[in-house]
Amino acid sequence: MRAQGRRWHRTDSRCLSLVLLAIVVPVLLVSASAARADSLGTFTNTGAMATAREGHSATLLPSGKLLIAGGCVSGGYTSSVEAYDAASGLFGAAGTLTVARDGHAATLLPSGKILIVGGYNYFPSMPTAEVYDPATGLSSVTGSMAAAREGHTATLLSGGKVLVTGGLDANDTVLASAEVYDPATGSFSATGSMTTARVGHSATLLPSGKVLVTGGGESGEESSFAIATAEVYDPATGVFSATGTLTTARAAHSATLLPNGKVLVTGGWGADGATLATAEVYDPDTGVFSTTGTLTTARAAHSATLLPNGKVLMAGGSGTESPALTTAEVYNPATGVFSATGALTTARAGHSATLLPNGKVLVAGGKDASGKVSLTSAEVYTPNPSTCSVFPFTGVLTQPFPLTFALILQNYRNDPMTFTVVAFIGGTQQRTKDFRIEPDGFLGLSPADIPILPGELADVYVCWPAGAPDALVPPGALMFLSIGNSYVLEIPVVSFLLP
Repeated sequence: MRAQGRRWHRTDSRCLSLVLLAIVVPVLLVSASAARADSLGTFTNTGAMATAREGHSATLLPSGKLLIAGGCVSGGYTSSVEAYDAASGLFGAAGTLTVARDGHAATLLPSGKILIVGGYNYFPSMPTAEVYDPATGLSSVTGSMAAAREGHTATLLSGGKVLVTGGLDANDTVLASAEVYDPATGSFSATGSMTTARVGHSATLLPSGKVLVTGGGESGEESSFAIATAEVYDPATGVFSATGTLTTARAAHSATLLPNGKVLVTGGWGADGATLATAEVYDPDTGVFSTTGTLTTARAAHSATLLPNGKVLMAGGSGTESPALTTAEVYNPATGVFSATGALTTARAGHSATLLPNGKVLVAGGKDASGKVSLTSAEVYTPNPSTCSVFPFTGVLTQPFPLTFALILQNYRNDPMTFTVVAFIGGTQQRTKDFRIEPDGFLGLSPADIPILPGELADVYVCWPAGAPDALVPPGALMFLSIGNSYVLEIPVVSFLLP
């Protein structure tokens, strides 16, 4: 029997419309940087799960609800299943699995049912599988795999079958074998083996119907195990073939299919065990990996979610110095640049992140900043919730005297409007506050209203409801913004260092 928590992905041993007048004292503009407002989004808390968990599965159902199943809890494992309703923001009990399992894979089948395969609990890796029916809330045993697996992948193929690859078996041996599940017969059958045994890898369905498998580990140990090889599975022949090599060996990374058909690979742990900030893009047409922009924060065991606008949200994960991160960032395929976005309300790694039908992302569970406690909390990311002040320049106050900073807002519209002031403190911590302005009303704000405290460096954004007209004016000490029926003048992003 393996010791609880001895896992390839390094889980802890305990497992676990408006007028705006901005008046600023003279500042010296000393540096230029890319503005973050293009990717600005906000994380807000939502209802909590009944059971704390990490390493669980999260599957979006045809009904729009999100199913959370299994996982590792502080001190054990769980078979519980919960469903999240975005309309109410609440989780509700949704039955139980036939067996508690963690490190498993869950795949939505064309029938609307969910295939749950492998994983482990207090015993070695399991070959068992089950099918969960959302209509009844019941899970029933289906055919078993030929090999016990955890840390494997399960990918829905174009024909409705499911490809399962690699992982660790009951003896902690890394597997090269693969098998295919047929929902029509409820059975697994062997298919071609991978060219390389791997665990903690990624598997991505390409537009061609083939599957790209990248990286992973060649052993179950926690260091010096990442590999750079990649291969492609062809369902028509059942054969894996080597393709281009990753520019950086990595495991516990993310791989996301982009709208242009390429695959973004980010972060993970490298061959020396270090947490990576590098990223690369795979082109199926050439079979080549090419480097792209660098993550703002090195991270592994993080989440990567394709947003409706074609950008990719990276959130949380384990960092270089921390078991769990609060930072998040957005990748823009058009520019190849990663930009910081709003921070998670809670540090977490080993969590799930799922795009909801409303365009928001639900982030649930994971382990906390101590790396020892599983979380019940969940939060929702809203990408670009509004139009925000943006200008590609950062201003730094260099004068050693008190800063006078005021935002005087007037609503010219005939209905009340709500505006949001967002401040990134020190580039990572986010503070957000909403303000309401009555028709023809005024509102004056100071740093204390946000709040920005003395000595803090803050990037400040003023955001208003989506759909407002916008235009830019150059940065300066005196700026004027108006949202009316015809025009908007917009202030830039400015950093203020308070004495």
